[in-house]
Amino acid sequence: MGRELGRISGPLLAENLLRNGNNLAFETNLLYLDVVNGWIGIKIATPTRTLNITSTTDTTNLIVDTRATVANLEFTTSQIQNVSGNVTLSPNQSLNPTVNVPRLTTAFFDVTTNSISNTTLDSNIVLDPMGTGRLVVTTANVDIRGSLHATGNITWDGSVVLGDSDTDNVTFNADINSNIIPNVTNASNLGSVAKEWRNYILVIYLVIILSAQH
Repeated sequence: MGRELGRISGPLLAENLLRNGNNLAFETNLLYLDVVNGWIGIKIATPTRTLNITSTTDTTNLIVDTRATVANLEFTTSQIQNVSGNVTLSPNQSLNPTVNVPRLTTAFFDVTTNSISNTTLDSNIVLDPMGTGRLVVTTANVDIRGSLHATGNITWDGSVVLGDSDTDNVTFNADINSNIIPNVTNASNLGSVAKEWRNYILVIYLVIILSAQH
């Protein structure tokens, strides 16, 4: 006759399920049930959370309601942080590494679509290359809607247009350290009938020099 299995019922069944406060281990730490704290350990005999896994975990749909910790990386509601250092996003470096972010916002900075702005009123946006590095803009045009100020030297290649009407002004606080040569001979005037220069000091000096030579 084969063995017959009896049924456990009543108080005895409850004691078996509750383990009477005694923990249960399968193959030492393959599966560990911490009955006292209500924790389950997989590949660990000292679980510290409701479910503690110290081996490779493969899942197609992991749902965590409150907080999940992977190594030092912690996921809570709408926040991802490393509790002991930086968070590095590193896509496959050999296959077009790209991080797609519809919008990036820091405490004082906001990047969205094609706009870069700050989130604090009257604060600056600082672009500061390290050392001798330069800020290079490779597009065809740069449009500045406000004022432009530089504390260093400014060098322009190509043609330069200053102002777009005679109501604009160009002020020279510094001395001119070069010749002023027209692009085409006898094509441009210095001043006009309606707006003449007050003193022609250069012309006076030339007359004096020529007179002295004669």
